Amino acid sequence: MACCLLMHLGHERSAADAIAFYNRERTRDGRGLTVPSQRRYVSYYERVLAGEAHSGDVRTLRAVQATNVGGNQSNLRLSFRQHEVGLMGGRPRHSPGARRRPARHRV
Repeated sequence: MACCLLMHLGHERSAADAIAFYNRERTRDGRGLTVPSQRRYVSYYERVLAGEAHSGDVRTLRAVQATNVGGNQSNLRLSFRQHEVGLMGGRPRHSPGARRRPARHRV
């Protein structure tokens, strides 16, 4: 998620650059983001930012909370709101089956 945020905020332009920056800054051995599914997700988000079509639910980032920054156990909490995209495109609308409160994910 941190790599996606780097791209979303314009700090890095590509998935590869965001992953390299994260690995360099977050770990001593440069092996911060090694799980293949996580690397694929960052690449997927790069395509979303480029405007390529996607299917399924859309989630809007609602809040970012960082605690204990610089400490041994830094925490990053992201809150999302889930939307459903209409068949004809356009603005996301609230999905009737989705939670009303934003879901919280811990990274």
